Amino acid sequence: MRPETKTILTVDDTPANIRLLTHYLEKQGYRVLTAEDGFEGFKAAIHHHPDLILLDIMMPGTDGYEVCELLKAEEETRDIPVVFLTAKADVEDKVKGFELGAADYITKPFNLVEIATRVQNQLELKYLQKQNNRFVRHLSASSHMAAQMIFCDQSVRSGQKVLTRLAKEIKSGQKNSSQCSEMVKDLQKYFADFDQTVYRTARRSINLGETMEDVLDIVGTEYGACEIAFDRPESIQNIEVDESLLMMALTLLLKSLISVKEANGNILIKMEEGAPDPGLKLKTKTIQRIDLGRMVSLARGDLKRVTGKGVYQYKKNPSVGLYLSAAETLLKMNNAVMLVRNEEEKAIHLSLFFPVLN
Repeated sequence: MRPETKTILTVDDTPANIRLLTHYLEKQGYRVLTAEDGFEGFKAAIHHHPDLILLDIMMPGTDGYEVCELLKAEEETRDIPVVFLTAKADVEDKVKGFELGAADYITKPFNLVEIATRVQNQLELKYLQKQNNRFVRHLSASSHMAAQMIFCDQSVRSGQKVLTRLAKEIKSGQKNSSQCSEMVKDLQKYFADFDQTVYRTARRSINLGETMEDVLDIVGTEYGACEIAFDRPESIQNIEVDESLLMMALTLLLKSLISVKEANGNILIKMEEGAPDPGLKLKTKTIQRIDLGRMVSLARGDLKRVTGKGVYQYKKNPSVGLYLSAAETLLKMNNAVMLVRNEEEKAIHLSLFFPVLN
């Protein structure tokens, strides 16, 4: 967890305290936002979604207790750690703060080193909790996919048996047309079950940027030597997808990128929201686009798409072709489009397009 990626909101009606905290925390590498009264602090939290809030209690108008209560009542801010920073040192005041959902309670006069330590502890705890949730979700996605693969294998084997029987009967000429028709119906049933089970998605509304960050954290733990930067908009609309399938697709694509990158090379991923390219044929006014950067050391022509089979082939590393093919199928199941472009002699560009339901 790097401080430069974290934002702290300081809410205090004493300008000297705000200046002191801002100067010290910025020296530690944090980005600091400020507000000089409770209501402005609440609005800043709603708009900026800071990683932690340092909150005074005794302020004119809306006091710190009320602000904390408002924050915990809002779904988008309830998980932000609130640390009270106040002169109210009585046990009853501390108990009230914790009952309202505060993560910590620091009394004035404060020590800057102590504040920095407590801030770091709360941010690390929040990060670990988020990591745990990510791994649980990824495990759920993997279990879902494993179950689909088992069912797929069973359906294909059953279908193969019926096809073998049907071929033998047709060759021998011993079965009449009605009996062959029954065998064809059995085949149709197998494929109908296959389609209903394997291609059935459980869609829900998600924030694509947050899901991408979840996958980056998961993949980053496996490929720690690779530096992956993610540039995303501050505010984007939610999209409707099957998140388990999406997480699996993004994981496969990142593994492909990492496996063909140059030695010690870094990866920059960019995300944006806007109008779709007419050539994509997406029936929506708004799309979210993720550019996964370049698959370097992959020369033009090395990556081939097998016409009619919907699969990619890369002879130097067969896993890359397998991952790209599987990811494209998973993305299609979420009505998304994967675009592979050969724009340079030694690089392949990958872009993903997701429709936003307006």
